[in-house]
Amino acid sequence: MPKLFISMVAISLFCSVLNDVHSMERTDSSQVVAIVLEDWPLQYSIDKETGQPEGFAIDILDKVAELSDMDIHYINVQTWAEANRQAEKFETIIFPNCGISDERLKKYDFTTPYETASLGVFFRKTTPCVNSMAGLSGKKIGAVETNIGVDFIKKKINADVTLQVYPSLEEMIMALLSGTVDAIVYPSEHVLNVVRRSGLEGKIKNCFGPIMEVKRAIAITKGNPVLLEKLETGLQQLMTSDEFKIIYEKWFATPGSFWTAKRFLTFAGIFAGFVVLTGLWWRHRMIVKSDQVKTEIIARLKQVEKARARSEALHQNLIDTIPDLIWLKDLNGVYLSCNQMFEQFFGAKESEIIGRKDYDFIDKDLADFFRHYDNKALKLEKPSRNEEILTFASNGDTGIFETIRAPMYDNDGDLIGVFGIARDISKRKKVEYGLEKNKKRLMSAQRIGRLGNWEYDISTNRIWASEQAKRIYGFDPACDNFTLDEIEACIIEWERVHKALTDLIQYDKPYDIEFEINPANGDLPVRTIKSTAELLRDDNGQPRKVVGVIQDISKWKKAETEKNKLTNQLRQAQKMEAIGTLAGGIAHDFNNILAAIIGFCELAFYDVEDGSNIQNDLKEIYAAGHRAKDLVKQILAFSRQSGGEIVPVQVKSIMKEIVSLLKASIPSSIEIKPFIESKSFIKGNPTQIHQVILNLCTNAAYAMEKNGGVLMLSLKDVEIKAPLNVNPLYEIPPGKYLEIVVSDTGEGIMPDAMDSIFEPYFTTKPHDEGTGLGLALVHGIVYSCGGAVTVSSEVGKGSIFRVLFPIIEIKKPQLTDGIEELPTGTERILFVDDEISITRMVERALKQLGYSIMVQTSSLTALEIFQAGPDAFDMVITDTTMPKMSGEKLAMMLLKIRPELPIIICTGFSKNISKQKALNEGIRAFLDKPVNTTDLAKTIRKVFDEAKTNS
Repeated sequence: MPKLFISMVAISLFCSVLNDVHSMERTDSSQVVAIVLEDWPLQYSIDKETGQPEGFAIDILDKVAELSDMDIHYINVQTWAEANRQAEKFETIIFPNCGISDERLKKYDFTTPYETASLGVFFRKTTPCVNSMAGLSGKKIGAVETNIGVDFIKKKINADVTLQVYPSLEEMIMALLSGTVDAIVYPSEHVLNVVRRSGLEGKIKNCFGPIMEVKRAIAITKGNPVLLEKLETGLQQLMTSDEFKIIYEKWFATPGSFWTAKRFLTFAGIFAGFVVLTGLWWRHRMIVKSDQVKTEIIARLKQVEKARARSEALHQNLIDTIPDLIWLKDLNGVYLSCNQMFEQFFGAKESEIIGRKDYDFIDKDLADFFRHYDNKALKLEKPSRNEEILTFASNGDTGIFETIRAPMYDNDGDLIGVFGIARDISKRKKVEYGLEKNKKRLMSAQRIGRLGNWEYDISTNRIWASEQAKRIYGFDPACDNFTLDEIEACIIEWERVHKALTDLIQYDKPYDIEFEINPANGDLPVRTIKSTAELLRDDNGQPRKVVGVIQDISKWKKAETEKNKLTNQLRQAQKMEAIGTLAGGIAHDFNNILAAIIGFCELAFYDVEDGSNIQNDLKEIYAAGHRAKDLVKQILAFSRQSGGEIVPVQVKSIMKEIVSLLKASIPSSIEIKPFIESKSFIKGNPTQIHQVILNLCTNAAYAMEKNGGVLMLSLKDVEIKAPLNVNPLYEIPPGKYLEIVVSDTGEGIMPDAMDSIFEPYFTTKPHDEGTGLGLALVHGIVYSCGGAVTVSSEVGKGSIFRVLFPIIEIKKPQLTDGIEELPTGTERILFVDDEISITRMVERALKQLGYSIMVQTSSLTALEIFQAGPDAFDMVITDTTMPKMSGEKLAMMLLKIRPELPIIICTGFSKNISKQKALNEGIRAFLDKPVNTTDLAKTIRKVFDEAKTNS
């Protein structure tokens, strides 16, 4: 009886429930019914607190209903199949946010689509990737019942695919993970949402892009155009307002976990309520079904757990095979996990490391170091990167590691610790160090060699340059790349350089060019650049890039210029040396000729009647001979082979000689105006003083050679009362000076040459006309005498050279009246000279003076005669330059035989012996040719008298 009563009560309750549902379905016709899934996250689900549906689709439909003045009544179902069955119970039904497909268009009308969903194909993580739908052939494919994925599989994918239909997405995902199906087809956003909520990230993958895009709209049962129009109107108002965007952003943010404890309890409560309401009548059936469900769930859970364990094992194996150190710590620095490589670092197993801190394995300093960077990552709330040197406890190996520490969060977004990875970068560091070292070497080599490299991108017109190349062009080494125009703006002859670059690109002509630049930094001087380059082409043979090098060759060019200058100086010095050699040879021969002319003229002079025309003619010949003698001195002075004896010099006579010489040698278009007022003496070498004045005069004449002009020479005494600054480094003291002024009305000297005119080898004349030594010698001679030289010039008007010499006081010599009587003697003299005319002249002259004389033209014969009778001669007079044996050597041989023998040497010119050298070697006197009778007679008598006194 009790069991029957209970059964009847249960049946009554069940019927009552069915009756309520039926009446709800049929009687409340004023409401529009919408069917939604209880758990389809983001689109629609049931709020556990209010029991009301919520989600993106619900908010859209509620807002459209509000705008369309409609009342929506929601019916909640668990699957799409149940939704379709419920729809058959109503005349008009609404499906919010329903995917549009060909099958559904047969049953429903749709509003304008307002969302697009991507249909995706998903695989297990361990399944090899399939890159196209063709790769799905022969596989088991899962889909959710009534979902648009079912239609797609049936129509679009090959017929040999096995379709497996599931009532819900969660069951289908479990089937995929357990291996029941090979792949599943479902809208991507919902699959990914469930995967994230369930913590299955990394276990499911999508190998290729969306296979289909599904438009979503509000669907209603066909045959209700009025309702469709109202929904369309409200939807259009919503889509054109900001409210649609607000609703979309509200629901499509990061979703939360689906399987929350609250949702699970709610589901369990509903299930329990359903059991109570169905009563005892359903008890046995529900128990059996519950056992079946539990069995299936347990089986599925075991499969999932097995798959999870297999996945975790694979994941752990993968981590253990990675050669990096991997670990996980909690917020207090306690290890939660690590891989095998990390075990080698600590020299302990993972089981020994977990639950302990760094301080338990390494020294405090290194542990503090690790803790610092752990806290840094936690504080920044983002990955932190650093480098550290680690030593492995297992084998003692040390390396440089790059470590990344990142904060670790759980599924609820709570911070749980620090995840770390350390990679050995020792080899990379070594390579980087080598590259950096080589880079520094290259940069150093480029800097030392003033060499840079560059690249020109033809398509972009941009130029990349190395640091040294930028420095050469005067750019900041840290600046970016440049355009071709910016580079060419620095090049003085940019058109020529640009043409060379164009010829390389268009015609493949060699690019090897020198040019000058004005560096971009205006403080730098003009530089000379040498550049070479080659053209690179693309795979089609088209010009792509020009790569090249540049070198600053300014120093080399300057050195080359200096080398050429020194070469020219050497060439000029060699010319001067040749001139000097020639002048010496000429002087010797010419003096021998003059000696004969002057000597025989003197002999003839005493043989003719006083006052006769012949005697007057002889006087002219004698005077001309002496002028020729002075001319030889000038030649020797010019060739710088005259003696350097410093004596009192009366410049007046030298000035007169030079005036006479100039009148005979310079063009008649140049007027000479001498003003010789001083008779003062200076201390110097007559030949050098002669050279100073003559050089200034010849330079003045050269300046007026083309157009003529006036050459003025002035000689006068001046008194300087205060120190005179000739230049910043030199001044002359107050006193009396002899002033020599040489001026011209020629072309003048350019201002930029004024500071260089006294430098050796500097000349404004053509290379084949000037040596560049004249004014340098003038400057040296004047300053060596304690004087100074200044110059002033104006282009087009002429130049003025002013020379000052200190004046010296000397006693004036006593002058005698009448003809001087020559000294005589009776001694025996041996005279040696290879010129017959000179031996004849000297023989006559000395015999007239009473001497007994023997002459010889051969020094060897003279030596033999002397050796035969050393006491037969009281004196030997010999020339220096003779064939086979020089006069100097002859004298040395004679002195060995008879050391006290008086010897006089005469020379036309000789580089090998000077007056001082001759006296040091025991020679008693030294005479320069041509020697007149008077000088010869006086010298002979003087030597004899001194010999008698010494004996």
